[in-house]
Amino acid sequence: MEFMIRGRQGGKTTAMLQWMREAPDGEARIMVCHSLKEAAEMMKAHREFASWQFVPIEDFRSPGVFSGVKLTRKIVLGIDDLDRVLQRILGTSEDIGLVTATGSLYWAGNSTKEAVSAASEYWERE
Repeated sequence: MEFMIRGRQGGKTTAMLQWMREAPDGEARIMVCHSLKEAAEMMKAHREFASWQFVPIEDFRSPGVFSGVKLTRKIVLGIDDLDRVLQRILGTSEDIGLVTATGSLYWAGNSTKEAVSAASEYWERE
């Protein structure tokens, strides 16, 4: 699992769409959206993708949400706006203050070294 950390309007969703386009043969990359509205907006704006590639968090409660796709491809999920997805899962509108996870940094457009440096500078300011 990789993490992309950027500020608001920093190109995170655009980078995720590119990640989806670059799926290798035999793999289906799917964007998990924080709401049905967001998923519908993504489908409308990005018609080169199949509608099943934008899934609202609510649909994960449906059994067999990917059953047809899984027959022919490996499913790999990308979560857009993790903070909002977590709020939906937790049923809260409270801010998510900190998340820890195991993975690596993915910083589209920059090297990992630059990403780690930027993250370090951020934490030194705080």
